[in-house]
Amino acid sequence: MNADAASYLAAANGHSSKPDSATTNGAPKLWSASEIVAYYAEFAQSYDTDIEADHRSYPAPFIIGSWILEHLRKFPPEAISDTQSVAGGELRILDLGCGTGQSSRVFFESLKATGGSLEIVHGGSAHVDHAQSKKNGTSDHASSKTVPVKVHGIDATPAMLDRARALPFASLTCANIEQPLPYPVHYFHAIVCVGVMDFIHDPVSLLHQLRNVTADGALLGLTMPEKQSGAGGEDELNGWTRGQMDELIRRGGWWVERHERVLGYVDSQLGKPVWYHAWLMVRKPHVE
Repeated sequence: MNADAASYLAAANGHSSKPDSATTNGAPKLWSASEIVAYYAEFAQSYDTDIEADHRSYPAPFIIGSWILEHLRKFPPEAISDTQSVAGGELRILDLGCGTGQSSRVFFESLKATGGSLEIVHGGSAHVDHAQSKKNGTSDHASSKTVPVKVHGIDATPAMLDRARALPFASLTCANIEQPLPYPVHYFHAIVCVGVMDFIHDPVSLLHQLRNVTADGALLGLTMPEKQSGAGGEDELNGWTRGQMDELIRRGGWWVERHERVLGYVDSQLGKPVWYHAWLMVRKPHVE
């Protein structure tokens, strides 16, 4: 499984057959983990080239990544020390279903100019008009702190992870993300999950898992595919109405900070766009 799976699936549909077990008598049947691994192992070598040929056709990774960076710049410094201790303190991001690392490129490109660190503005607004504050005789009392950022990736397809090793991930783990995640509790400050929910068999369980490995105040940026109306044929990928998405998120224990409907990809079989709902969510301490 990888972060951009749905996009590549659509591109490949026109010339490559799917596993025989992917559908049954017209009823929805999602791919198994082993089917996804086998399918994407075949395309690992050309995957990045196809995606990067036109970023406009798959904007979700860049939208989600930008949202997370914007909000991490205002992350409370005291929350960093509340997670599992790391000498000096650091922000930790998990790319869930990272594939070749496409969804983390926005992080690496932004951090490259700063030596792998992010300036955290606290005690005021990260977007203060200092000239206006001086004119009004007020002070924003903002200060900043530079914090190192480590990006970790996890994916089920070894061939995709081989490609991801060209990027500066702090760690790469090969595992089925619907099984218990191999990380300490309250470890991450942000998780990016793009093009992954399309394949998840138990979305609520996964959202609870993500709460378990994130700190209070942590961010979750993910995409959920919109249910297509009148598509015909069998369903091989998840799709939800807006109301169903809201309910899944509520049951998963996350609070919505931002939402936007964006282009997911163009389905080559149907010849029409598939829409994603991009979500930025926050982990709060208590779930009722």
